[in-house]
Amino acid sequence: MNRKFLILLSLGLLSVFANRAIAQENKFLLSYSSSQGVSDLRYLGLNGFQLEWQYHFKKLPISTGLSVGYHISKDKEIIEVPVLYGVNNQQMTNVKSMPVLAHINYYFLKSKYLRPYIGIGLGMYRQSHGLVISTRDFPGNVMTREKTDWRMGIAPEAGISTEVFSAVSIFISLKYNYMQNEIERLNYNNVSFNFGIIF
Repeated sequence: MNRKFLILLSLGLLSVFANRAIAQENKFLLSYSSSQGVSDLRYLGLNGFQLEWQYHFKKLPISTGLSVGYHISKDKEIIEVPVLYGVNNQQMTNVKSMPVLAHINYYFLKSKYLRPYIGIGLGMYRQSHGLVISTRDFPGNVMTREKTDWRMGIAPEAGISTEVFSAVSIFISLKYNYMQNEIERLNYNNVSFNFGIIF
């Protein structure tokens, strides 16, 4: 009986220490981002949030992780795209972007007060927007439609973090979101400025 109790107690203590060790290597990031479109959508601005989980290797200056974000446009965007005969212009409204990415980051310094890093994300972007199409054949009349699709993308990133409290840090970063584009003149590529907390 005592032997079984000691075995159970030992297993319990090992699981506690293992959980504590794992907790020290797992980090969560909550960030706000402000994005500016490039190319055809250079006037399109997106604001949103992102939640990321990171696993930090103890003996390597590397972390891997997963993230999901949600970003929405600040206002409308006018794009002259002759997608149909007689179309005057397209007015994009309610643009939304939801990236789901896997990440790997490399850290240059071990200091908790100043830790620059570079990284890259790879995954899928769920893009959606409303279209208001004006036609030359019927002036004053418009056609409306909703469009949603998933696009492969990559997201190189550079940033820096610093510890402000025990086990709590803040960070800032710049990220370029590049998405595979089937329609050459219409893409969602953007540069985002991000800041948030690590806990």
